[in-house]
Amino acid sequence: MNNNPESMKSFLYLLAGILFALVLMDKGMNRRAEKDTTFSGFKNISKEFSLPIQKPEKKAEEQKEPLIEDLEEESPDIQIPTVEIEENTGMSEQNDSSDLISVYYLKFYGKGNKSHSRLAKVTRPSLGSPEQNVHAVLDELIHGPNTEEKEKGILSAIPKNMTYSRNLKLQNGILYLNLNKTIESGAGPELMKDRLDQLTHSLLDLKGIRGIKLFIDNKKINSLGGDGIPVPEILVKIPRKIMNF
Repeated sequence: MNNNPESMKSFLYLLAGILFALVLMDKGMNRRAEKDTTFSGFKNISKEFSLPIQKPEKKAEEQKEPLIEDLEEESPDIQIPTVEIEENTGMSEQNDSSDLISVYYLKFYGKGNKSHSRLAKVTRPSLGSPEQNVHAVLDELIHGPNTEEKEKGILSAIPKNMTYSRNLKLQNGILYLNLNKTIESGAGPELMKDRLDQLTHSLLDLKGIRGIKLFIDNKKINSLGGDGIPVPEILVKIPRKIMNF
């Protein structure tokens, strides 16, 4: 190599220029490589397909609570009859259109301590007016079941020597019933309840009577019998199992 200083200097300039160019080329190649690594999809015959993007699943909508008005309300098992206000203070003379009236006796099932009673419903001919039918019901309860009914095991808890005031009063749908003290005699708590059920079911089946106000020997009472069975201000039907005969 020529040791000429000028030639050496030119050679160094050329070498530096080549190195600088190589550095620039290397940087350019690195940038292109980084750009090529960015995924833009698959290319196939000049058509581009991208991977499907999974959308986040929507949360299930919360079930709406039913509105209060949409809920069915439970009807009470026992409904106390509504007492309608009437002007009359005695029994109406208007004829009853029904040909039959109901009278409730008893039918016993089981033996000993397991014995229990059910109301036994029988029918009798209607006498016409409401007042006549109240007399008919009370008379039938005192008289008791007929021979055919007795053969079927039907009995009555009403004493045969029980009497009632013939001067009946019906006011505001309430029958004022005045009995003698015999209604209280010779009966324990269960039999006393049977007597009251026979009275209420039989009389409240008649048209226009919605409750009974009970008197014993012209005195208002709040209990019956030696055991003091409670008697409400107005007697209404107590739900019981009923046998139709």
